[in-house]
Amino acid sequence: MKTPLPSYLTAIRDYLKNREPDIWKWFIENRNEKKLVESLRFQLLTSTYRLDRENESEQPLYNVADEIRETLGIESPITLYQLQEQSEANASMLSLPNEMHLIFYGQIRTNLSSLELKALFAHEMAHYLLGTNENNEFQIVDEILTALSHDSYCGDTYLASLRLFNLYTELYCDRVALEMLHDIEPVVSMLVKVRTGLAEVSAKSYLKQADEIFAQVPATGFQSEGFTHPEIFVRTRSLKLWSTCRGDTKKVDAEIARIIQGEPKLDGIDLLDRDRLCGLTRQLIDGFLDSKELQTDLTLSHAKLFFNDYTSPENECEQNIVFSDFPVSDTSLRDYWCFVLLDFAAADHDLEELPIKKSFEIAQKMNIADRFAEIAQKELKLRKRDVQKYLP
Repeated sequence: MKTPLPSYLTAIRDYLKNREPDIWKWFIENRNEKKLVESLRFQLLTSTYRLDRENESEQPLYNVADEIRETLGIESPITLYQLQEQSEANASMLSLPNEMHLIFYGQIRTNLSSLELKALFAHEMAHYLLGTNENNEFQIVDEILTALSHDSYCGDTYLASLRLFNLYTELYCDRVALEMLHDIEPVVSMLVKVRTGLAEVSAKSYLKQADEIFAQVPATGFQSEGFTHPEIFVRTRSLKLWSTCRGDTKKVDAEIARIIQGEPKLDGIDLLDRDRLCGLTRQLIDGFLDSKELQTDLTLSHAKLFFNDYTSPENECEQNIVFSDFPVSDTSLRDYWCFVLLDFAAADHDLEELPIKKSFEIAQKMNIADRFAEIAQKELKLRKRDVQKYLP
């Protein structure tokens, strides 16, 4: 069984490999896997009760686990554990080289039906599948993002990327469970039971509840607020989209991205959106400097403050730039575009009215002219009537 990976996971993997090759190489060469494995084994021994495969009472549980493992094509053996401390009902997978170690928390084993237990096993084993996929590359991605998100020099961008990596990982594992069981209801009821701790839930009722939630989501989308796991109604919505997609996977992936990430925002931006934002910023500068008369020493020097390798367009390129497609729904991002335009409007006073006129023309095409007028009037100390003449 081959479940498609979310495009975000492969995109962030490719970004780190291609755009951060030195970091990628360092993490590959400096992984002390042996020491880590020894530490994790000791933690397992001291914090859990190991369920004995040879114990007659535990054999049915191992039989289910082996059935799922074989169906998923995993050759590595699995060992089951019960956490010693009292905790909420849950489970987690500890992946070691060629070994799976699944830990039960609280009363999760007794809360789940046989089908829900299969869904749980499939979900957790999917974590192992992902971590060992393609020479452990996604495990390396996790390690890089986790390490750099704690580095004060890297800012919040890696933390935002780690959050999305976590969320899409959980959705991937949910999808594996769905494709394993070919039935959405036990997967949904398993997720609800794990989240709520209830012993009895209705999957049909929660599917209806999730539909009611998304009937009220605005057209601009919904952004998950989870850090390690999406909200249960988001996961349920994603499962329903997959179960009813009928082959239109691109549309489904776009809808899921809309409810996981929402509209692009400047605050909390991840590595991929930062990269896209840089590309759009360069396009915006190209659009402003598309005529020779605007390409003065001062405006070009200012462009190099954004991109030190910047070179001006050879000919008019504005017609190739679709300014109306620039993301502007977020306030912080809308103001960012306005201030970039304002920078160039004020970069060379010898150009007189030409730069401000050009900035207003672009702002109108981006549908941010009113906001740009407010900022320009305040920052450039313009009179209201001076601003009004540039507006349609």
